[in-house]
Amino acid sequence: GRILSLAARLDPADPGAEAMLTCTSGNAVHYIPASDFVRYVRDTLDSPEYNAFLKLGETASTAYPGDKGAKLREDVDALNVYAADPMGGVPELPELPAYRRLFVDRRTARGHGWSGYDAQTNSFWLNEIYGMTYEEAVRIDIASFPEHVGGMVQNFYNHSNPGCRTLFAIRGFGRNDATGLYAFCSSMEHALVNDGYNYYENPGASYISIQNMFYSCASLRKIIGVMTLYSDKTSNAFFKCYELEHVNIKIAAEQKHVPLDFRYSPLLSFDSVRFMVDNIVESASATITVHPDVYAKLTDETNTEWHKVLTDALDKQITFVTI
Repeated sequence: GRILSLAARLDPADPGAEAMLTCTSGNAVHYIPASDFVRYVRDTLDSPEYNAFLKLGETASTAYPGDKGAKLREDVDALNVYAADPMGGVPELPELPAYRRLFVDRRTARGHGWSGYDAQTNSFWLNEIYGMTYEEAVRIDIASFPEHVGGMVQNFYNHSNPGCRTLFAIRGFGRNDATGLYAFCSSMEHALVNDGYNYYENPGASYISIQNMFYSCASLRKIIGVMTLYSDKTSNAFFKCYELEHVNIKIAAEQKHVPLDFRYSPLLSFDSVRFMVDNIVESASATITVHPDVYAKLTDETNTEWHKVLTDALDKQITFVTI
Protein backbone atom coordinates (compact mmCIF):
# COMPACT_ATOMS: atom_id res chain seq x y z
CA GLY A 1 0.00 0.00 0.00
CA ARG A 2 0.96 3.64 -0.14
CA ILE A 3 3.06 4.97 2.72
CA LEU A 4 1.35 7.90 4.43
CA SER A 5 3.94 8.79 7.03
CA LEU A 6 7.29 7.77 8.38
CA ALA A 7 9.08 8.46 11.67
CA ALA A 8 12.42 7.23 13.02
CA ARG A 9 12.95 6.28 16.63
CA LEU A 10 16.17 5.27 18.39
CA ASP A 11 16.21 3.07 21.47
CA PRO A 12 17.78 5.21 24.27
CA ALA A 13 18.62 2.02 26.18
CA ASP A 14 20.64 0.69 23.24
CA PRO A 15 22.29 3.60 21.36
CA GLY A 16 24.01 1.17 19.02
CA ALA A 17 20.80 -0.41 17.83
CA GLU A 18 19.42 0.26 14.37
CA ALA A 19 16.70 2.89 14.11
CA MET A 20 13.16 1.55 13.93
CA LEU A 21 10.79 3.31 11.55
CA THR A 22 7.14 3.81 12.40
CA CYS A 23 5.46 3.39 9.02
CA THR A 24 1.80 4.30 8.55
CA SER A 25 -0.03 2.94 5.52
CA GLY A 26 -3.78 3.32 5.35
CA ASN A 27 -5.11 2.55 8.82
CA ALA A 28 -2.22 0.22 9.71
CA VAL A 29 0.93 1.06 11.65
CA HIS A 30 4.08 -1.02 11.12
CA TYR A 31 7.42 -0.95 12.92
CA ILE A 32 10.33 -1.88 10.66
CA PRO A 33 14.14 -1.55 10.73
CA ALA A 34 15.46 1.36 8.70
CA SER A 35 17.53 -0.95 6.48
CA ASP A 36 14.42 -2.94 5.58
CA PHE A 37 12.67 0.26 4.54
CA VAL A 38 15.55 1.20 2.25
CA ARG A 39 15.40 -2.21 0.60
CA TYR A 40 11.65 -1.75 0.19
CA VAL A 41 12.10 1.64 -1.45
CA ARG A 42 14.84 0.36 -3.74
CA ASP A 43 12.67 -2.56 -4.81
CA THR A 44 9.78 -0.16 -5.29
CA LEU A 45 11.77 2.01 -7.64
CA ASP A 46 12.79 -1.06 -9.62
CA SER A 47 9.22 -2.34 -9.85
CA PRO A 48 6.86 -0.58 -12.33
CA GLU A 49 3.73 -1.85 -10.59
CA TYR A 50 4.55 0.12 -7.41
CA ASN A 51 4.78 3.91 -7.10
CA ALA A 52 5.19 4.80 -3.43
CA PHE A 53 7.14 7.96 -4.23
CA LEU A 54 5.54 8.74 -7.58
CA LYS A 55 2.62 10.74 -8.81
CA LEU A 56 -0.43 8.72 -9.71
CA GLY A 57 0.14 6.93 -13.02
CA GLU A 58 3.90 7.37 -13.07
CA THR A 59 6.50 4.62 -12.85
CA ALA A 60 10.10 4.79 -11.71
CA SER A 61 11.31 4.69 -15.31
CA THR A 62 9.04 7.49 -16.56
CA ALA A 63 9.41 9.77 -13.54
CA TYR A 64 13.09 9.22 -12.79
CA PRO A 65 14.79 7.80 -15.88
CA GLY A 66 18.52 7.33 -16.29
CA ASP A 67 20.79 9.34 -14.01
CA LYS A 68 17.91 10.82 -12.03
CA GLY A 69 16.67 7.37 -11.08
CA ALA A 70 20.13 6.39 -9.92
CA LYS A 71 20.45 9.63 -7.97
CA LEU A 72 17.15 8.95 -6.25
CA ARG A 73 18.44 5.62 -5.01
CA GLU A 74 21.49 7.40 -3.58
CA ASP A 75 19.18 9.91 -1.90
CA VAL A 76 17.21 7.15 -0.22
CA ASP A 77 20.42 5.56 1.05
CA ALA A 78 21.58 8.89 2.45
CA LEU A 79 18.28 9.45 4.21
CA ASN A 80 18.59 6.02 5.79
CA VAL A 81 22.01 6.92 7.17
CA TYR A 82 20.49 10.02 8.72
CA ALA A 83 17.57 8.04 10.16
CA ALA A 84 20.01 5.66 11.81
CA ASP A 85 22.16 8.50 13.18
CA PRO A 86 20.19 11.79 13.38
CA MET A 87 22.99 13.51 15.28
CA GLY A 88 25.34 12.85 12.38
CA GLY A 89 23.78 15.62 10.35
CA VAL A 90 21.25 15.82 7.56
CA PRO A 91 22.56 14.69 4.14
CA GLU A 92 23.03 17.46 1.59
CA LEU A 93 20.60 16.55 -1.18
CA PRO A 94 19.48 19.65 -3.08
CA GLU A 95 17.70 17.58 -5.75
CA LEU A 96 15.28 15.24 -4.04
CA PRO A 97 11.92 15.14 -5.87
CA ALA A 98 10.81 12.05 -3.98
CA TYR A 99 11.22 13.74 -0.62
CA ARG A 100 9.45 16.89 -1.79
CA ARG A 101 6.46 14.83 -2.82
CA LEU A 102 6.48 12.88 0.44
CA PHE A 103 6.50 16.10 2.46
CA VAL A 104 3.70 17.67 0.43
CA ASP A 105 1.68 14.44 0.71
CA ARG A 106 1.29 15.16 4.40
CA ARG A 107 -1.61 17.37 3.30
CA THR A 108 -3.55 14.23 2.43
CA ALA A 109 -2.01 11.90 4.99
CA ARG A 110 -2.57 14.16 7.97
CA GLY A 111 -5.77 15.66 6.64
CA HIS A 112 -5.08 19.32 7.27
CA GLY A 113 -3.17 20.95 4.41
CA TRP A 114 -0.68 22.75 6.64
CA SER A 115 2.48 21.66 4.82
CA GLY A 116 3.95 22.10 1.38
CA TYR A 117 6.87 22.81 -0.92
CA ASP A 118 7.45 26.12 -2.74
CA ALA A 119 9.16 25.41 -6.05
CA GLN A 120 9.91 29.10 -6.71
CA THR A 121 11.98 29.49 -3.57
CA ASN A 122 13.02 25.83 -3.28
CA SER A 123 11.82 25.81 0.32
CA PHE A 124 9.30 24.00 2.50
CA TRP A 125 6.59 25.29 4.80
CA LEU A 126 4.70 23.83 7.72
CA ASN A 127 2.20 25.26 10.23
CA GLU A 128 2.61 28.82 8.89
CA ILE A 129 6.40 28.72 9.14
CA TYR A 130 7.72 29.45 5.67
CA GLY A 131 11.10 29.36 3.98
CA MET A 132 12.34 26.18 5.65
CA THR A 133 15.44 24.63 4.15
CA TYR A 134 15.62 21.04 2.99
CA GLU A 135 17.73 20.23 6.03
CA GLU A 136 15.12 21.63 8.41
CA ALA A 137 12.28 19.84 6.63
CA VAL A 138 14.05 16.48 6.89
CA ARG A 139 14.81 17.04 10.56
CA ILE A 140 11.16 17.87 11.31
CA ASP A 141 9.80 14.99 9.23
CA ILE A 142 11.99 12.40 10.91
CA ALA A 143 11.29 13.86 14.36
CA SER A 144 7.51 13.75 13.86
CA PHE A 145 5.26 10.85 14.80
CA PRO A 146 2.65 9.24 12.52
CA GLU A 147 -0.58 11.17 12.21
CA HIS A 148 -2.95 8.63 13.80
CA VAL A 149 -2.11 7.62 17.36
CA GLY A 150 -5.45 7.45 19.20
CA GLY A 151 -6.51 9.61 22.12
CA MET A 152 -3.60 8.98 24.49
CA VAL A 153 -0.82 11.29 23.34
CA GLN A 154 0.96 11.98 26.60
CA ASN A 155 4.62 12.97 26.39
CA PHE A 156 4.96 12.06 22.69
CA TYR A 157 7.28 14.97 21.92
CA ASN A 158 8.44 15.53 25.51
CA HIS A 159 12.08 16.59 25.86
CA SER A 160 12.91 15.97 22.23
CA ASN A 161 13.45 17.46 18.79
CA PRO A 162 16.10 20.14 19.35
CA GLY A 163 16.17 22.67 16.55
CA CYS A 164 12.64 21.94 15.27
CA ARG A 165 10.67 25.17 14.90
CA THR A 166 7.48 23.17 14.42
CA LEU A 167 6.32 19.55 14.13
CA PHE A 168 3.63 17.66 12.29
CA ALA A 169 0.47 17.54 14.38
CA ILE A 170 -0.41 14.35 16.20
CA ARG A 171 -3.98 13.48 15.35
CA GLY A 172 -5.73 11.63 18.12
CA PHE A 173 -9.44 10.85 18.19
CA GLY A 174 -12.17 12.06 20.49
CA ARG A 175 -11.07 13.65 23.75
CA ASN A 176 -7.31 13.45 24.06
CA ASP A 177 -5.04 13.18 27.08
CA ALA A 178 -2.22 15.49 26.00
CA THR A 179 -0.32 15.58 29.29
CA GLY A 180 3.25 16.66 28.57
CA LEU A 181 2.75 16.35 24.81
CA TYR A 182 5.19 19.11 23.77
CA ALA A 183 6.99 19.62 27.10
CA PHE A 184 10.52 21.02 26.77
CA CYS A 185 10.28 21.52 22.99
CA SER A 186 12.21 24.73 23.54
CA SER A 187 12.82 25.48 19.84
CA MET A 188 9.19 25.08 18.73
CA GLU A 189 7.63 28.35 17.52
CA HIS A 190 4.32 27.14 16.04
CA ALA A 191 2.18 24.15 17.02
CA LEU A 192 -0.91 22.81 15.27
CA VAL A 193 -3.63 21.11 17.31
CA ASN A 194 -5.71 18.89 15.09
CA ASP A 195 -7.64 15.69 15.73
CA GLY A 196 -9.15 13.11 13.42
CA TYR A 197 -12.36 15.05 12.83
CA ASN A 198 -11.05 18.49 11.88
CA TYR A 199 -9.29 19.50 8.72
CA TYR A 200 -7.69 22.48 7.05
CA GLU A 201 -10.74 24.72 7.20
CA ASN A 202 -11.39 24.14 10.90
CA PRO A 203 -8.42 22.73 12.82
CA GLY A 204 -8.78 21.89 16.49
CA ALA A 205 -8.75 19.16 19.09
CA SER A 206 -10.57 18.18 22.28
CA TYR A 207 -8.82 17.39 25.56
CA ILE A 208 -9.43 15.71 28.90
CA SER A 209 -6.02 16.92 30.07
CA ILE A 210 -3.52 19.54 28.94
CA GLN A 211 -1.34 19.34 32.03
CA ASN A 212 2.26 20.27 31.13
CA MET A 213 1.25 20.20 27.45
CA PHE A 214 3.51 23.11 26.44
CA TYR A 215 5.69 23.06 29.55
CA SER A 216 8.81 25.16 29.05
CA CYS A 217 8.17 25.80 25.35
CA ALA A 218 10.10 29.03 25.65
CA SER A 219 9.99 29.92 21.93
CA LEU A 220 6.34 29.06 21.29
CA ARG A 221 4.52 31.98 19.66
CA LYS A 222 1.41 30.52 18.05
CA ILE A 223 -0.90 27.56 18.62
CA ILE A 224 -3.00 26.98 15.49
CA GLY A 225 -6.47 25.51 15.97
CA VAL A 226 -9.05 25.55 18.75
CA MET A 227 -8.23 23.72 21.99
CA THR A 228 -11.51 22.51 23.53
CA LEU A 229 -11.17 21.61 27.20
CA TYR A 230 -13.47 19.04 28.80
CA SER A 231 -11.79 18.95 32.22
CA ASP A 232 -10.01 21.10 34.77
CA LYS A 233 -6.66 19.33 34.29
CA THR A 234 -4.66 22.30 33.04
CA SER A 235 -1.78 22.74 35.49
CA ASN A 236 1.46 24.07 33.99
CA ALA A 237 0.06 23.80 30.46
CA PHE A 238 1.77 27.06 29.45
CA PHE A 239 4.59 27.13 32.01
CA LYS A 240 7.42 29.41 30.85
CA CYS A 241 5.84 30.08 27.45
CA TYR A 242 7.53 33.48 27.34
CA GLU A 243 6.79 34.27 23.69
CA LEU A 244 3.21 33.00 23.41
CA GLU A 245 1.00 35.41 21.48
CA HIS A 246 -1.86 33.38 20.03
CA VAL A 247 -3.96 30.53 21.42
CA ASN A 248 -7.69 29.82 21.07
CA ILE A 249 -9.20 27.95 24.02
CA LYS A 250 -12.82 26.88 24.38
CA ILE A 251 -13.88 25.84 27.89
CA ALA A 252 -16.45 23.06 27.59
CA ALA A 253 -15.96 21.44 31.03
CA GLU A 254 -19.53 21.52 32.31
CA GLN A 255 -20.03 21.99 36.05
CA LYS A 256 -16.28 22.50 36.55
CA HIS A 257 -14.02 25.38 37.54
CA VAL A 258 -11.13 25.55 35.09
CA PRO A 259 -7.86 27.31 35.98
CA LEU A 260 -5.71 28.65 33.14
CA ASP A 261 -2.30 30.15 33.80
CA PHE A 262 -0.56 32.51 31.37
CA ARG A 263 1.59 34.32 33.92
CA TYR A 264 4.72 33.85 31.79
CA SER A 265 3.18 35.24 28.59
CA PRO A 266 3.32 39.06 28.45
CA LEU A 267 2.60 39.06 24.69
CA LEU A 268 -0.72 37.20 24.90
CA SER A 269 -2.97 38.83 22.30
CA PHE A 270 -6.30 40.54 22.70
CA ASP A 271 -7.91 38.04 20.32
CA SER A 272 -6.72 35.12 22.46
CA VAL A 273 -8.16 36.58 25.66
CA ARG A 274 -11.38 37.62 23.92
CA PHE A 275 -11.83 34.11 22.50
CA MET A 276 -11.63 32.49 25.94
CA VAL A 277 -14.28 34.82 27.34
CA ASP A 278 -16.58 34.28 24.36
CA ASN A 279 -16.20 30.49 24.36
CA ILE A 280 -17.06 29.06 27.76
CA VAL A 281 -20.10 26.87 28.39
CA GLU A 282 -22.74 28.33 30.67
CA SER A 283 -22.28 25.87 33.55
CA ALA A 284 -18.48 26.26 33.73
CA SER A 285 -16.37 28.86 35.47
CA ALA A 286 -12.71 29.81 35.20
CA THR A 287 -9.84 31.68 36.78
CA ILE A 288 -7.35 32.98 34.24
CA THR A 289 -3.98 34.10 35.54
CA VAL A 290 -2.25 36.54 33.21
CA HIS A 291 1.06 38.38 33.12
CA PRO A 292 1.06 41.85 34.79
CA ASP A 293 1.38 43.50 31.35
CA VAL A 294 -1.80 41.80 30.15
CA TYR A 295 -3.60 42.50 33.42
CA ALA A 296 -2.72 46.19 33.14
CA LYS A 297 -4.50 46.33 29.79
CA LEU A 298 -7.58 44.58 31.17
CA THR A 299 -7.89 46.92 34.14
CA ASP A 300 -7.15 50.12 32.25
CA GLU A 301 -10.56 51.77 31.91
CA THR A 302 -9.23 54.07 29.20
CA ASN A 303 -8.37 51.02 27.09
CA THR A 304 -12.00 50.35 26.25
CA GLU A 305 -11.47 47.29 24.07
CA TRP A 306 -9.44 45.38 26.64
CA HIS A 307 -11.46 46.59 29.61
CA LYS A 308 -14.69 45.35 28.05
CA VAL A 309 -13.21 41.84 28.03
CA LEU A 310 -12.76 42.14 31.80
CA THR A 311 -16.35 43.28 32.40
CA ASP A 312 -17.79 40.69 30.01
CA ALA A 313 -15.81 38.00 31.81
CA LEU A 314 -17.65 38.67 35.07
CA ASP A 315 -20.95 37.77 33.37
CA LYS A 316 -19.36 34.50 32.19
CA GLN A 317 -18.06 33.48 35.65
CA ILE A 318 -14.50 34.16 34.57
CA THR A 319 -12.07 35.90 36.91
CA PHE A 320 -8.80 37.42 35.73
CA VAL A 321 -5.92 37.59 38.22
CA THR A 322 -2.22 38.29 38.03
CA ILE A 323 0.88 37.35 39.99
